Amino acid sequence: MTLSFQFATAQSVSVKASIDSSYILIGQPIQLVLEANVPLGVNVDWFPLDSLPHFEFIDKGKIDTITNQDGKAFRQLITITSFDSGRWSIPPLPLKVENREILTDSISVNVDYSAFDPKQDYHDIKDIIVVDNAYLKYINWFIAGIALIALVLSIYFLRKKVKKFKPSPNTFSDSKLSPLQEALEALQRLQKQPLQSGVDVKNYYTVLNDIVRQFWWRKTNWAARKKTNDELVQQLSGTDLPQNEKLNFAQQLRMTDAVKFAKYIPSFEENNVAFETTKKSLQSLDGILKNN
Repeated sequence: MTLSFQFATAQSVSVKASIDSSYILIGQPIQLVLEANVPLGVNVDWFPLDSLPHFEFIDKGKIDTITNQDGKAFRQLITITSFDSGRWSIPPLPLKVENREILTDSISVNVDYSAFDPKQDYHDIKDIIVVDNAYLKYINWFIAGIALIALVLSIYFLRKKVKKFKPSPNTFSDSKLSPLQEALEALQRLQKQPLQSGVDVKNYYTVLNDIVRQFWWRKTNWAARKKTNDELVQQLSGTDLPQNEKLNFAQQLRMTDAVKFAKYIPSFEENNVAFETTKKSLQSLDGILKNN
């Protein structure tokens, strides 16, 4: 679906802005088309495209020009995206013709972070269960008893765990390896784990996400392990990572949240793509992110 917006012509001059979708997922590219028709012999200053609030430029195509007996027609195809979730507007853009400015209309774009699959089972909140009043007087005593037992068992197992604790091979610690070496070794261990169930897949993506956060924290000292993937994508958008790698990595982080929180089960091919995307992105970021 193409959405178009156009101001009325002004002395044979007209401008038009259009996009191919008013709804995108975070990091997903959309096409913005700018068009103008002007008479022959008229001086035109093309739309200024230094920046768009909440949007980033992926590619600015060349300005095509067609000349006929009625005048000149200009057209430019621009690819943009957004890493900010919310409802944003592409502002009116001015075309300067001689001493006048003619504006396009603003265009609204909804940017969503997490995809929702309507085919997935929906688990609604259960209704409140009404408890028979005859048993209410025993509930407090029952809860207190369970809490006391749980406290005693927790203290027992905690003391036992402290005495016998041995670091897991997947546990992150103060490694003497470089952040990239540590991440690559963790990825190698993760790759050996079989994926046979939804639980395995969720754990797989959780560990994959932890590897990214640990790498990011060691490279920048930013508390990535305590941040959401949405915040991580915001940090990613400010790096010098090539735009196509940045978009792929943002999509991979978005899918990770879908697996962890929306019970999305990716295909075998998607798992391989997620792994390779993470590995390639960390290798590229290793030379971009600032070391501690």
